[in-house]
Amino acid sequence: MITQKYAITNENTYTKSHIAIDVDSRLILYSQAARGPKHDTTFAIASIRSLKKHKPEYVIADKAYDTEKIRECINKEIKASDQIPLKSNFRHGWYRRLSQKTFNKEIYSLRNNVESVFSVIKRKLNGNNKSKSTRLQNKETRLKTTIYNILQSIKIEK
Repeated sequence: MITQKYAITNENTYTKSHIAIDVDSRLILYSQAARGPKHDTTFAIASIRSLKKHKPEYVIADKAYDTEKIRECINKEIKASDQIPLKSNFRHGWYRRLSQKTFNKEIYSLRNNVESVFSVIKRKLNGNNKSKSTRLQNKETRLKTTIYNILQSIKIEK
């Protein structure tokens, strides 16, 4: 008799939310939810392209978004300046070399506003999703970002 053991993997899956915000108003301009873990760059291009209508001056992101393709999309398509720090092992590219000259730590420090928005959503709207299916968890996450925008808009109006 041959028996096989299958390892029960504890898949650490969760709903991952990707957002783009306006730093001044802290309103969410773009939101997408997907089953995690996934690499951040898979959502970056769609997020950046959605910002085109808002005509941003800068796009601020962390080192995870340091790819030539993302930098090209920011500079060429939406005509903004990328404020993404270079990875220590970066490969040379035209937009990366340009970024070395234009990177401003003062502007980059505004990136913590995104973390603040996530913190508010988790504190005020409960960070845990109650839904069982992936589809409903994604909808629940997007609904929370919409509710956050409504609350933030009311706060701005006052």
